[in-house]
Amino acid sequence: MCIRDRNYPYSEKIRVRGGRAPYTFSYTGHLPDGLSLESKTGQITGTPKSVQLNNIQLTVTDSSSNPMTVSKNVPIRIQSGLWITTTAQLPNAVKNQAISRITLSANGGPEPYHWSVAEGNFPAGVSLSESAGTISGTPTQAGEFTFAIQVEDAFGDTTKKTFYWKIHPTLQFPARKLPTGTTGIYYQFPFTGAGGVPPYTFTRRGGSFPSGLNLSNNGILSGEPRSAQNTKFTTEITDSGTPAQKVQQEFSLAISNTMIMFPDVIPDAPLNHEYHLPIHALAGLNPVSYTHLRAHETVLDLVCR
Repeated sequence: MCIRDRNYPYSEKIRVRGGRAPYTFSYTGHLPDGLSLESKTGQITGTPKSVQLNNIQLTVTDSSSNPMTVSKNVPIRIQSGLWITTTAQLPNAVKNQAISRITLSANGGPEPYHWSVAEGNFPAGVSLSESAGTISGTPTQAGEFTFAIQVEDAFGDTTKKTFYWKIHPTLQFPARKLPTGTTGIYYQFPFTGAGGVPPYTFTRRGGSFPSGLNLSNNGILSGEPRSAQNTKFTTEITDSGTPAQKVQQEFSLAISNTMIMFPDVIPDAPLNHEYHLPIHALAGLNPVSYTHLRAHETVLDLVCR
């Protein structure tokens, strides 16, 4: 139930979970005089003109290939008197990061106001000023929180409003030892993050990658190294939260010129029969040359350059 004061501007967005955005909003019945529903955003706005109680059936349709629809009966009561004007969805925050101070506001009753948390799950680490109506501090919990705040005016009249607050977990970018690469051999390494709000975006912020390697936006370092070298570089991870979190980490990567011949063991050959065995070099840069060093009755050595 939405309870609001007449003759004061009103704005509230309908909250939806699940399905696929964007959503389309519609209703049947009659909104209180002076209010309207924006079909694309789900925002109910306007200035109620009289005290009344209206019931509407609100319908939300998502953008799936097979659209899903859900409907709900919503009573909207317009009354005169004290009410809290701050929108119900508070700005997103991040665990263990100080929030920007949130100031609650009210209308319809004589000041001064007295504020308090009436019920629900108020996040640890933040506090509500009883006299100023401000929320401040550093949240120490992550999650979605629902709680009711009450305001009392100078006449002793009170009203409550339910608020919704999302606190994201802290973004983490763990340090990892990168495996050594080899010239001429395809190299791939996936960077990963934890916490925050996936998906993540990865960007090089300093140093340089070995020649031939590149970093994709989704954190895949890949390519064919062109020369032996040792490099250092800084990679930044950014999450999709609002506000976005960013973490940087420095990495070292070594590229060697080690070469491997395949097969490493040469099979026996039958006497007086033609013998054919391909020798392949793994690693190194083309072209590769092969040299016969020595041979006798039982031993044949090859060197790959």
